[in-house]
Amino acid sequence: KTLVCWLSQYFGKKCERRLPSFIRHAEDTQINTLFEALMLGDGSRDSRPNRKSKVFYTPSSRMAEDVAFIATRLGLKTNIEFRDKVHRVNMVESGPEFLLGGQLEHQ
Repeated sequence: KTLVCWLSQYFGKKCERRLPSFIRHAEDTQINTLFEALMLGDGSRDSRPNRKSKVFYTPSSRMAEDVAFIATRLGLKTNIEFRDKVHRVNMVESGPEFLLGGQLEHQ
């Protein structure tokens, strides 16, 4: 029962999902593994040649902020947009032009 309560606290209703706070203090290899798993689930990557952008989609503002935080920690530039009830975390490895027009920027 305790595990169910803990999991529902972070992964319950889709609009309230977030990452546990201890994730912020995890080692870089753990953060990278988590980031890759999140991207496999609700993310996408631009597969065109010479493109380095990624996007993560979530209805939860807290999850969007958490993903932006760990992406920034991994060296990506991020911004968060909200449209049609979905938060979109835009990420890029380089290029300040990607951040123009963003609502929330992390650098």
